[in-house]
Amino acid sequence: MKKVPKKILLLTVSILIIFAQWYFIEKPKQKNDDAEIKDAELVRVVDGDTVVLKINGKNEKIRLIGMDSPESVKPNHPVECFGIEASTHAKEILKNKDLRFKSDYSQDTRDRYGRLLGYIYMYEENFAEKMITDGYAYEYTYRKSNPYRYQSDFKKAESKARKNKNGLWADDACSE
Repeated sequence: MKKVPKKILLLTVSILIIFAQWYFIEKPKQKNDDAEIKDAELVRVVDGDTVVLKINGKNEKIRLIGMDSPESVKPNHPVECFGIEASTHAKEILKNKDLRFKSDYSQDTRDRYGRLLGYIYMYEENFAEKMITDGYAYEYTYRKSNPYRYQSDFKKAESKARKNKNGLWADDACSE
């Protein structure tokens, strides 16, 4: 029987080990495209970036990923300029709409206040992106080292809102 060179034997064993790891070891987390989308019903709007949705029969406070709006109900803080307008605009947009909730596997499931983190869709339209485009919120990245799924879209939406002077970007929006 012919002796197999050591290099070929090591290479073959290495390939088998790599294949075995790939085949038998648990696959990585789902990609964002595979994130579960859940039907949701609006319970109430807390402010421009936080709402309460009924998902699977349970009320969940939702903090939207990738956007921030001026505060209108933060305890021990004054109402910020354009906070009431942002909250009112969110109510107008979400009222009587078929809503869906989608998580983002690149982000935490909940924030430090226990709010569920994710995106809200009205048909195919992303609620947070609409709020930013309309000028009632701005793009917000929680951890710069961990970008969220729609970061570039939301940054473009804010740039467009600023350029068009929509909402809080209007020259006289916060002139009081």
